[in-house]
Amino acid sequence: NNSFLVFETGSATTLNGNLRLLNNNVIIDAGAAFGGTGALVVPDGSNMVGEANADIDVLLNMQGGFRPGNSEGIARVDVKDYQNSSTSKLFVEITGTALNAFDRLVVGGDAIVDGFLSIDVDEVSPGVPFVPALGQTFNIITTSGIRSGAFDTVDVSGMPAGLAFHINYLANA
Repeated sequence: NNSFLVFETGSATTLNGNLRLLNNNVIIDAGAAFGGTGALVVPDGSNMVGEANADIDVLLNMQGGFRPGNSEGIARVDVKDYQNSSTSKLFVEITGTALNAFDRLVVGGDAIVDGFLSIDVDEVSPGVPFVPALGQTFNIITTSGIRSGAFDTVDVSGMPAGLAFHINYLANA
């Protein structure tokens, strides 16, 4: 359970049924290929990292923890469809407003959100905190289909005193 399960660059996984990834350290590398009609299921208690530019071309059924770009990296991760459960935890980091300065999940189909969202407002560089300005937006989840649901709990860390986030739920973001 504490060993790494890595889908490496160049690997190909065809899912004819659902694949439950019961592991605390699942990593999807950029260049790992997925296909088929099944889903990747990350159960409650398991955790997955999508490395920068990972493309998971199947339904990602997230019941556990998900970190695009790991805990100290910014990443864009693409998925075919995305579904959170009430036990899921999505961890994102924000270091600026450029597309390569905050974690993003790009969904080619539909997205259902639920569970816990953790937003970490991090440093632009060592010792230099990022300070969001009024009106700045960060589309951490976008979808070409329909977005439905809402996070049960949102936790923001690293936000400068006196500032707050407002979560907007749009039809496709």
